[in-house]
Amino acid sequence: MSDLAGPPSQTIGRPEFFRKVYTILIIFVTVGLLQLVIVKACDYDFYLYCPVPSFIWMLIALGCLMTLLCVPMAHEFPVNYLLGIISTEALTLSVLNRDYMLLTIPWSYGILVVAIILSICLYLIGIFMPLKLLPGPLTILVVTIVAIATFVSLLITRLVLHYESLEFYITVITLLYVMLIVVFTVTMVHDRRLQPLPQEQSMLSVIVLAALFFYMVHMIGVTVLYAVHYLKITSAITPHRLTK
Repeated sequence: MSDLAGPPSQTIGRPEFFRKVYTILIIFVTVGLLQLVIVKACDYDFYLYCPVPSFIWMLIALGCLMTLLCVPMAHEFPVNYLLGIISTEALTLSVLNRDYMLLTIPWSYGILVVAIILSICLYLIGIFMPLKLLPGPLTILVVTIVAIATFVSLLITRLVLHYESLEFYITVITLLYVMLIVVFTVTMVHDRRLQPLPQEQSMLSVIVLAALFFYMVHMIGVTVLYAVHYLKITSAITPHRLTK
């Protein structure tokens, strides 16, 4: 599975580059999480007053990512930090949808805790697990093609046959795929595959990892909401939100 893996000497990498990436990432993610915690604690229905679908906010973050990929000047300060702030804020707002507000505070905060613990575990796997046990670029390409084909097939079946339960499987498949991409991205950041990332592209790594984290929060929330719905755990739902 470790196809196209980098040489063993690359597993050590550049501590200063990692320190910069993770410091900025922790700051961005912390600010985003604080917003999610405060909005939920204040019981402020952001989606009610700003009914923008989650995918719109994700497209904004994707635009920032594509700018960093395609525009060399975007890697210079302060443009890179501005793009990082905009993308992280957009990803944070993508979580503040109706699904997140439907759940009670313990369940919502539980989702955030699970996402943090899961992310740490995935990062550790990407950093320390032997490359021969991790998927390489070719494996990721094959998995991506299979995931897209499966996703499209389930989506078409859902639209044609109106099976609402298929949405749960679509969400689970998406979450598993994102987890795999997180591990692969961490191996790239730590110079364990292909060519080391240039020093000036640290913000690109931050945006990708932040995007994967908040998207994972969103997917975990949707999965939990489906589970709560089918298991009829009424205590997990905020009653007055159902009437809005």
